[in-house]
Amino acid sequence: MISEPGPRLVVELVHAVAVLALPASAQAGYINRAGLAPLLDELALRLSDLAPLTDQFLGKGWLTAREAAIVVELAELLTGLSTSGDKSLWHLDSLGGQEWTEIREYAAEFFVGHP
Repeated sequence: MISEPGPRLVVELVHAVAVLALPASAQAGYINRAGLAPLLDELALRLSDLAPLTDQFLGKGWLTAREAAIVVELAELLTGLSTSGDKSLWHLDSLGGQEWTEIREYAAEFFVGHP
């Protein structure tokens, strides 16, 4: 029997968004401390794992419609990076590029209006 996702998973989702919203230097530090450098996959994996639960989180009132839309858009942006065929976008050196800057800016919108 599969149980419904609990609040712990929404906390993990918010953490995944927060990591995506970090400045490039902090993201690089996160990847280095995790021992995953030079690959950036880890920045996207947890969000990608949890994004399919967004509707359930929204239905439980754990996310607002605005927050849910941002999560879905972030997942789509990250999927776009994956399907672009440009493997260099997943290398530590690409954090300063336009694609990752856009992801950081969009992720930061999730937290606008929160204390």
